[in-house]
Amino acid sequence: MNEPGNGKSILPLSWVRHPNGQEGWGCKQPPAPRLLYNADQLAARSNGPVIVCEGEKTADAVARLFPDAIATTSPGGANAAKKADRSPLNGRKVVVCPDANDKPDKNSHKPGNIYAAEVIAAAFAHGATEVHLVDTTAISCMLPDGSSREGPTGWDLADAIEGGWDLSDLRTAIEAHTQVCRAPMPSSDDAIRAITSDPDFARTLQDLAALRPGDYQIRRKSEAKRLDISAAVLDKYVRQVRGDEAENERERSQRDVLVELVSGAELWRDETGDAYTTVQEDGVFKTSRIRSVDCRGWLIRSWMAHHNNGGLPSAPGNQALQDTLNAFEARAQQGPVHSVFVRIGHHQDHVYVDLGDEHWRAVEISREVAPEAKMDALGDLLAACGGLPPGGPSNARISDL
Repeated sequence: MNEPGNGKSILPLSWVRHPNGQEGWGCKQPPAPRLLYNADQLAARSNGPVIVCEGEKTADAVARLFPDAIATTSPGGANAAKKADRSPLNGRKVVVCPDANDKPDKNSHKPGNIYAAEVIAAAFAHGATEVHLVDTTAISCMLPDGSSREGPTGWDLADAIEGGWDLSDLRTAIEAHTQVCRAPMPSSDDAIRAITSDPDFARTLQDLAALRPGDYQIRRKSEAKRLDISAAVLDKYVRQVRGDEAENERERSQRDVLVELVSGAELWRDETGDAYTTVQEDGVFKTSRIRSVDCRGWLIRSWMAHHNNGGLPSAPGNQALQDTLNAFEARAQQGPVHSVFVRIGHHQDHVYVDLGDEHWRAVEISREVAPEAKMDALGDLLAACGGLPPGGPSNARISDL
């Protein structure tokens, strides 16, 4: 039920004993630890893989997608995840599948991310053999026909099925966007207490430490700014919580390494929804469609420049490149909207002309008198266009030319 001003309350029908000693059915949550959804299936199949969702509706949809697995969820909703009995996860492979694009709470945390972090930590604590996390945010930005969109708020896999996804195609998308999670170090709570006593700071560190390396790189700068510390200091704290001071890149997926290497790229879209990236390379800013040879080449160059002496393969695999481009495109659909120009563009009262030369130079044209420093470039422009030769009038108005 939805309570005005108090959000959503989940009160299942339970057999209760009232204060007067009488027993009967009543709308009340059972005491913790509470049984997981589909507890009978978990008991009957003690070794089967488990997919933990966020809500019964999603769990039922996931059961259709992966009939060989047991789909479950926490009773009482995402906010009651810590009250669930996770002991049935012992000795199993666990896949965590949170909702995507939740609205942040008052502390700027997304409930889906918090839920996923709590389930991952509980799964490891109760002896899960391996834990995986589905990047539902990336999948939410994909449409059945292969096109992209901005991910809807609160999206889940049940919405994907209702939206017309073919079950086989959706399974393929899920498998392509699922990453292995690392077990937290036993001393992570002690590490957090040694860093801070602030509950919000502590929760943020716990959340960040549970992220995949590439996803952490995307969030680190904004979180560091919010916490009023440098990104380098935040990196140090997160390493302390994880229990390591350096990561072995051989044990990380190529996709995570790639996303981390190019985390400084600007991801955006045009008015028609096409996804673009703007990157700085060789001292100039370059813009290209994410689904282009130029963008793919930039990813490969970034990889090779970083690993040229690292003993790793000389180039990333095709699947890693494709997964990185998928992640880029999904995030670009949530980024700002800019206009795209080819060779000649405008912004406010200025016109920009790309010289198309090997130095990636462009000329800015305005109604003002051209500064002396720009005249050489202007002469190149006019010569390239068949106009005045280089070295022409050095103090003429652009409008006259």
